[in-house]
Amino acid sequence: MTDLEYEKLCERLRALHAKLARREKLNAMLGDLEEQRQDLLRWEEALAETWGKEERDVEKLEKGISGFLASLRGGKEERLEKERAEAYAAKLRYDAKVRERTDVEGRMDALRRERDGLRDVEQEYNALLTEKQKVLRQRSGPAGERIAALEEQISGVGAVLQEVDEAAAAGRAAQQVITSAAANLRSAENYGVWDMLGGDFLSTMLKQNAMDDARNDIERIQWHLSRFSAELKDVQMELNIDLPTGGLLGFADLFFDNLFVDWEVQRYIEDAQAQVGRCEEKVESLMRKLEESRQTLEGERTRLTAELNQLVAEA
Repeated sequence: MTDLEYEKLCERLRALHAKLARREKLNAMLGDLEEQRQDLLRWEEALAETWGKEERDVEKLEKGISGFLASLRGGKEERLEKERAEAYAAKLRYDAKVRERTDVEGRMDALRRERDGLRDVEQEYNALLTEKQKVLRQRSGPAGERIAALEEQISGVGAVLQEVDEAAAAGRAAQQVITSAAANLRSAENYGVWDMLGGDFLSTMLKQNAMDDARNDIERIQWHLSRFSAELKDVQMELNIDLPTGGLLGFADLFFDNLFVDWEVQRYIEDAQAQVGRCEEKVESLMRKLEESRQTLEGERTRLTAELNQLVAEA
């Protein structure tokens, strides 16, 4: 086998090795997404039940005996307006979960198609690896051993670089959702100030919608941070962040519209902003470290490749 043929063999092996690593990564990603899908399905079921209950409450107030009694006592329209708002808010939350689950399933389909295209990679890789071992046994002397060692090192650096790139991609996805959450929390804060300064039902609903969007973003952040954390472990880095998703985005002020509750909600919003801000800083710090690692690895790969090329040329 000529040096050129051998180099092509090694290049093909490196490409196949990368595909094998990608297939393993796809399996892990599909496992994570399936857990996410099951969780979203449970959320959907619960939110659908809540939405149905709210719709039935509206119908009872509009047509049932409770509506008749409310009309006699007065204040039926105000109560009906609040019931409709509750039903609408429940529908928005349900629709958001359906969209999120549909998005997850779409990503899973794309990943499965990519994985199916790598079905025969392992068999081809093993065959070429056996061929390379035969060639190496035929080569003698320190030059052949050093060439094999350099090729192994270059392949290893390339594998780590791929892990770094995948971690960075997961980090960028998390950053996008963090930015969205921060924007929605700013909107909620602004509408909340309007509310406290004498706003009307519209300002309350706008604030509540912004808070719902922020809550959905925070739930998505949790998932993206989980994925980012898993990717970071592959490059010996850690991410420990926890965000609120519960009491922060309740409906208290929608039902009990008074200054005290509005101030409480504003405090929750400010707390969430602070936590999202700390999360953003932590992710940015890790992204900078990933870029530093990438530059170091690129430099190492360039150095090893130059040494290999010189050794092959001299041989």
